Amino acid sequence: MERTPPKEIREQASKLEFVLALYGMGSFFHGTIYKDLDLVAVIECSQNELPNRAAQVHREFRELSVKLGISVDLTVLTPSEFASAPLRDMATLVKLYERGSLLRFLECSPLCGSGLEIEHSKETVQTSPLDALDEFTP
Repeated sequence: MERTPPKEIREQASKLEFVLALYGMGSFFHGTIYKDLDLVAVIECSQNELPNRAAQVHREFRELSVKLGISVDLTVLTPSEFASAPLRDMATLVKLYERGSLLRFLECSPLCGSGLEIEHSKETVQTSPLDALDEFTP
């Protein structure tokens, strides 16, 4: 598989209207030996819908995994969970897809103004998390 994230990943995320953002992390996105794709999906839904929405995201990406021929390890977070920076690799997430509404959830995030380093494809730029949200073009 090529090292640039396949367009199918972005397309899959865009089909699910409740997926606000999709990030890559791990060895595939850092150019080292990999055995799977590690993805983080940020979804917006009510607490009652959360179990079903998370299951739907997992199903959709499991189908994509079969199509691409590589295992996809998916972590699903709500915007408030994402804003709390729960993952060890938060500083090196690679943005793959985003809808504009994630910004409002991050305005009060502990990440704001932290100078978080976010990777974009093969280059790394020092930026605030809010600056990085404006760079995506579908």
